[in-house]
Amino acid sequence: PSADRSMTHSIAAHLYKIQNQSGDRFFTLFDSWLALAVAALSSDADKEERYMAVMRRYGPREPGKTHPGDHFSHALEEFMLACQTQSARDGRISDILGTIYEEESLSQSYSGQFFTPEPLSRMMAAMMIEPTEEAISIADPACGSGRFFIAAQPLAPNATFYGTDTDLTCVHMCALNMLVRNATAAIVHGNTLTLEVHGGYIVRRSPFGASMAPLDPDQARAVLVKTAAASAAQAAAPTSAPALPAPSRAAA
Repeated sequence: PSADRSMTHSIAAHLYKIQNQSGDRFFTLFDSWLALAVAALSSDADKEERYMAVMRRYGPREPGKTHPGDHFSHALEEFMLACQTQSARDGRISDILGTIYEEESLSQSYSGQFFTPEPLSRMMAAMMIEPTEEAISIADPACGSGRFFIAAQPLAPNATFYGTDTDLTCVHMCALNMLVRNATAAIVHGNTLTLEVHGGYIVRRSPFGASMAPLDPDQARAVLVKTAAASAAQAAAPTSAPALPAPSRAAA
């Protein structure tokens, strides 16, 4: 919808204002903004240091000039407003962050990632997941911005989502997407195939809204190993497919 697109563009517009001042690439600023958002919305004791580690890259304030931190803050306000507006309208929040990433990749001829379209993600979730209130586990070994989880959550609101991605940008987007949807999730920055990990985030659902905190590499590795073992066990379990009816001569 056009309203959603205008919100998406208003978020990107604040990052372009910083680009006009600093000359940084858009996606450098997008990564900084995501890191700042994750730090600002986390509940751990080190959040301020992680926040300032990013802000120090942009120097001190100068008299008479707007600081990049102001635009980063306004962009986060636009994101939260877009989530609230969509949720109030139809109870569903689209992948705003992933859409920004894809649209800017196209407009700048950037050879970045492109995620599974949201309608296809919803179709896949409907095919794979029976609606349930049980506390099931749902894993995605290459979660991207979390679109499969976004599609699956209405079907299994009490599920725990386990996501892994090698790209920290995707990890940040997925963690934020789980946070604003009040989901329970562990999102690992690592490689599902090699079990190499760098960290991640844990998101916990509550009646008052989700909370988020970082995972250190050891914690993230434990999550990844456990998820990989569960996925392997599930793949190895014997399954039986229903017998297909023999085709009639007319069908043949």
